[in-house]
Amino acid sequence: MLRYSFSLEGDDHELTRILYESIKGSDKSSSELAKFGLRKSKDESFRSVCVEYLVSLDLLNEQDLLVALNDEDETVRIDAITASEDIDSIAIRKKLVSLVQEEFDDFVVAWIIATLGLKDHDLSNSLSEIKSRWASSEIVQCAVSFYCAFTQGDKSEIIKFFQFLKSGDHLVRGMVANLSDCFVESDLSRKIESLLTDQFSKEDWVSIKEVLESKIDTFKNGHPL
Repeated sequence: MLRYSFSLEGDDHELTRILYESIKGSDKSSSELAKFGLRKSKDESFRSVCVEYLVSLDLLNEQDLLVALNDEDETVRIDAITASEDIDSIAIRKKLVSLVQEEFDDFVVAWIIATLGLKDHDLSNSLSEIKSRWASSEIVQCAVSFYCAFTQGDKSEIIKFFQFLKSGDHLVRGMVANLSDCFVESDLSRKIESLLTDQFSKEDWVSIKEVLESKIDTFKNGHPL
């Protein structure tokens, strides 16, 4: 029987602490708490930590992921979308595709498109509709650009994607930075490294600067001798 109870007010701070300690100690004994909390807790921050715990200890299964993808909180859905990069099934792909049509948050839509690109899932019949629906969203346009660049491998599409590094929106620049190493084996790797280095020199968001530094190292180490 589960030893924990969840707050009716949506404040499961103490349970969040327990899961963080379990993550640090690679303790899998809290798996029941995380799986049940993901489904029953009213605390969106705790549910997000439940996903983090299950992912960190390689305990997240398809059903857990589908639950998280259906979560009412954007942060939990984003966590689930990120986790879905490593878990693939027909049910998960169908859910991601349906979310592209149902989701109203452009940041979430953008990362779904990028994830489906990483899965090499065919969205060719939907891209025109997506681009039209989200014509005013730069981050969705950036995600579509990534999808085309990654799935087609066309050099012009790859360069087009990296032009989004010039965006005034830090979320867009962050997306490009985080996805940049998907092209480390591209013939354009030297060019991409140069673009990342240039952006690193003028980036004012610390978190993006850290990602850029890491990705630049990846490109340097990824170059063939």
